[in-house]
Amino acid sequence: AADLDLLRQRWLISSARYVSSWTWSADQQRLVDGPISVSYQLHLSSADQRVELPIRADQVQLGDVLLDGQPLQLEISPQDQSLAFVVDQAGIHELTLQLTPRRQNLAGRSVIEFDVPAALDTQLRLQLPPDAPLPDIAGRLGSLSHDEVSGQLVAELGPVDKLSLSWTDGPAETPVERQVAVE
Repeated sequence: AADLDLLRQRWLISSARYVSSWTWSADQQRLVDGPISVSYQLHLSSADQRVELPIRADQVQLGDVLLDGQPLQLEISPQDQSLAFVVDQAGIHELTLQLTPRRQNLAGRSVIEFDVPAALDTQLRLQLPPDAPLPDIAGRLGSLSHDEVSGQLVAELGPVDKLSLSWTDGPAETPVERQVAVE
């Protein structure tokens, strides 16, 4: 039945980009996550298509939503489980959203987790402050790179249907140098 639904669907997301800049709170001694700019490359095979995305109001606060740079009229499901809109032209479109995930604190760790539409080419880019603890990215299928000088973290996620990050509260642990005396 799920395969039949995919055949009836006349749109797909070919790539997804999630970009955010996080800061360090010196007074609270913890990493503070920021809003996430989202960009989806949306392909529609025919005009007047209804697109429904698993973006949930109980997981994120939704900001601006634009299709090809223009504001978009959204429908939010009654149970806040998805958002939908109609695209009147076939072709390739850029859908951009501003999301602020709802952060939870679990056992000394901060966690953000929210549903996303799956796309084969999915990338997360985080700008982290120097010496910040690196977040764990659950479900990541591809590479992870971190430039310690610039603080840029890039994760190739693969076709995830949930973006899930967690990190320790407090400063990053620095390795302790050991001195060994040999006589």
